[in-house]
Amino acid sequence: MQPAAQSQLDTSVVRLTGTGGYQCRNRVGAGEVKISDHAAGNAIDITAFVTRDNHTIDVETQWAHDNAGASRANSTSPGSTTAAQPRMPAQKGKGPDPVRAQRLEQKSAPAPVMAQPVSPEAAFLRRLHAGACQRFTTVLGPDANAEHRNHFHLDLAIRRNQSHYCR
Repeated sequence: MQPAAQSQLDTSVVRLTGTGGYQCRNRVGAGEVKISDHAAGNAIDITAFVTRDNHTIDVETQWAHDNAGASRANSTSPGSTTAAQPRMPAQKGKGPDPVRAQRLEQKSAPAPVMAQPVSPEAAFLRRLHAGACQRFTTVLGPDANAEHRNHFHLDLAIRRNQSHYCR
């Protein structure tokens, strides 16, 4: 963390703030029946980092969100090579209208994603997230799901084949 703070922000981190460490509960999620690693004192959630000059880097507001959710929603299923085509309503006694089909296809195409400038704080958070994936077995951040939109979840869950889950 400190090398990332020094190179991205030209300062050091003096404090972490979090939403929770130990908490006896099940995992968050629909239908989960497994005990959370928070219940074993094996996980921590970090919401912000405070620098030496008292600047707070908040995960929720300063994370540069990607459009992975949107691009995944617009992608085709695995193994598919063509994009989904818009359905054309049947017209009595007429063949397909190629002009109308093209207009519908253009309306259903995803909007182009414009690259946005990345702030030093966002770059710092991205670097921390990537580095955490090398040290912890589970790393969840704002792009993982709605439950983690405002923090990093880090844990040392024991997994088969010593695998890691980083999202």
